[in-house]
Amino acid sequence: MGHHIVRGTADETLDGRERSCTLNEVRGVSREQFTRKYPLGTIHFLLWLHGADGFSPLQRAVLLAADSAWINGQSHNYGDNVADWVETCLPMAGSSPHSRRPRRKPSRPASR
Repeated sequence: MGHHIVRGTADETLDGRERSCTLNEVRGVSREQFTRKYPLGTIHFLLWLHGADGFSPLQRAVLLAADSAWINGQSHNYGDNVADWVETCLPMAGSSPHSRRPRRKPSRPASR
């Protein structure tokens, strides 16, 4: 698991990477589209994936420092890319994969 670019071109074959999860691969980003690479840290993806929220101000500050997320988000070079990933690929405000999944009704025990 990671957020590194592992393909030089979109059509390059990646032998031996069948069991890896790379965010740029999921979105189809290769070195050719370097400016679209995942700009945050793996921790941010994992927190989003698990629907984590409710962080204290200190915890938020620490998370914003991870992999320079705050700096990248404010940068004129990376700000648009951060916004694209956050708004398109990792939307917040209660829209983690867990909140988008249909809720299953709890199963009831069989009547006797």
